Amino acid sequence: MYEKYSILFVDDEINILSSLRRGLLEEEYTCHFADSAKHALELLEQRKIDVIVTDMRMPEMNGLELLKQVEAIYPSIVKLVLSGYAQISQILVTINQVSIFNFILKPWSIDELILILHKALDYYILQEENASYKALLETKNQSYQNILKRMDDVIDNAKKSAELLRIISDQILYFGRDIQPEERYKFYGIFVKKYDIYEVLSKAVTLEQKALSSSTLQLQLTEQVQQLYPDAIVDSKPVFESTVILNKQMLDAFLSSICILFTEEFTEHGLYLSFGYGSRFQFSIISHNAAEAANRTSRKVIFDAKMAFIRSLVEKLRDLCHITLQIINKDGNLVIGFSFEDQ
Repeated sequence: MYEKYSILFVDDEINILSSLRRGLLEEEYTCHFADSAKHALELLEQRKIDVIVTDMRMPEMNGLELLKQVEAIYPSIVKLVLSGYAQISQILVTINQVSIFNFILKPWSIDELILILHKALDYYILQEENASYKALLETKNQSYQNILKRMDDVIDNAKKSAELLRIISDQILYFGRDIQPEERYKFYGIFVKKYDIYEVLSKAVTLEQKALSSSTLQLQLTEQVQQLYPDAIVDSKPVFESTVILNKQMLDAFLSSICILFTEEFTEHGLYLSFGYGSRFQFSIISHNAAEAANRTSRKVIFDAKMAFIRSLVEKLRDLCHITLQIINKDGNLVIGFSFEDQ
């Protein structure tokens, strides 16, 4: 059971080392021998040593000085002292200054020595196992903390998603509350569409933020708009390259909602998609003369209600979706502009 472990014996008397070598020849562990503290330190640099057994009185560097260095550099090594009766006082000094597992007095019994060495190796193995268990527990604890963090993130996102859905529901249902019953027929088209819009938005509820290059985002938006309105005119001029952070799923739902709400305007007056880059990525959906045409007819009140409805909806969701929207009547044109934060 001790095959992979090593013990270093240090003594300046060659006959002592030779006696140890002969007496421990049949032992499983590997024995190393050093005739000075300097030689011992060299062996410690070259080999893995688990137990060190040293004499006290040695020239140049004594056993206490050696053990102090061992404890400072190799704290896991189990330390034993092998000395004569005359060195008892020095052993006591050593015990007070260095953590000593045991000491063996000369002359020793080989059986007694082997028993002590086995106990020292057992102690080293116990320390090794404790360190392994501690590392394992720390790893498991870190994994547990990571799981808790992920759970907290999931719960937090679930709460925010629920809040997002609540806002959508409130805004959809809120529209029309202040319209008198006898006037509600005028807004029948919006009442019908708001449930379609709710279905689109509620299915897209997410807080996931994605990083997209501005060129990729431009291409994806172009494809989406042209799928909804094949006759749409698109400004294909490339935008300044950057990284855009956005809630793409909710943006797609907003675009679909706008196309549902303003389908008459886009069908009659066309849809123009324009990309720009000021301080951040932005794009606009423009329907030429849509606002002016509404002003000349009885549809103005309905047109204004659509603008107020979609503006209020997106404004309420801006902080959760990180999408900024402006919807304005500019020179008789319907202009719906989106912008996003850059990384």
